[in-house]
Amino acid sequence: MQGRDVAWARFHPKQRRKQVLVGLVVLALGWFVLECVSPSCDPLPVLQACPAAFPQHTLVTLCLGEKCAGDGNCRALQRWQSAGWAGEIVIVADHDIERCPGARVERMENSGTHYLWCDKIKALRSINGRALYIDTDIIPARCVAELGWSTRPQDVGMYADTLCAKCNQYNGGVIWTEHTPAAQVFLAEWEETCRTDPKSVRKTDAARNPRPDDQQALDVLLARDAEATNALARQPFIEMRYMSARIWAWLPGQKLWHYTHSVRAACGKQL
Repeated sequence: MQGRDVAWARFHPKQRRKQVLVGLVVLALGWFVLECVSPSCDPLPVLQACPAAFPQHTLVTLCLGEKCAGDGNCRALQRWQSAGWAGEIVIVADHDIERCPGARVERMENSGTHYLWCDKIKALRSINGRALYIDTDIIPARCVAELGWSTRPQDVGMYADTLCAKCNQYNGGVIWTEHTPAAQVFLAEWEETCRTDPKSVRKTDAARNPRPDDQQALDVLLARDAEATNALARQPFIEMRYMSARIWAWLPGQKLWHYTHSVRAACGKQL
């Protein structure tokens, strides 16, 4: 009799539906975890005849330290040009590098590897005019004219950082600056915080590589001076696709793709 009860429970429609549902939930959770830990190796979208945009602005990127040879910068900047960037392009470097078509190199002495990320802010402050700083692992997936910057910030604009326990408030890979007194004051305070405040060491690097980080320094500045946020406009993080996890591909409205070093290594890509 007991065996019949067990068989009944196993094959009863309600029990069967429950087992199927549990199985589907387990599969969904497995898919979700896999999507979160697997890098995306999707090819960049093909851009067709992008219109010229932002002719009065300067696109700025860095090439500091011996590991930067300049060729990666050239490939990334060519993508920005094909996406319609019409303004000047400047590579700030501390050594002789390969010349990129359509870009000029501006020499700047770096402050040593300890302050490498603070020099990013220093380079941006050196531009006399409107500027857009980019890390060269951030690539436009759409024409520049579609990036949503037609309503530009009055002073400084950045993307919100992605969602994670150790993430910062803002992503320092894209920084838009207007040539205003408020923007200059903001950048000066940010650089000073990066160079002098011991809390500017990045959370994830505190043990193995305790050097100041621009994103962490910005968090420190905003926590100390609430009025600093008046000069800073925030773009939604979902507009930037993080290629380190395939799950980001499901979010709408992505305009920039972020290829970290680990993604390029896993996918065999060169930018």
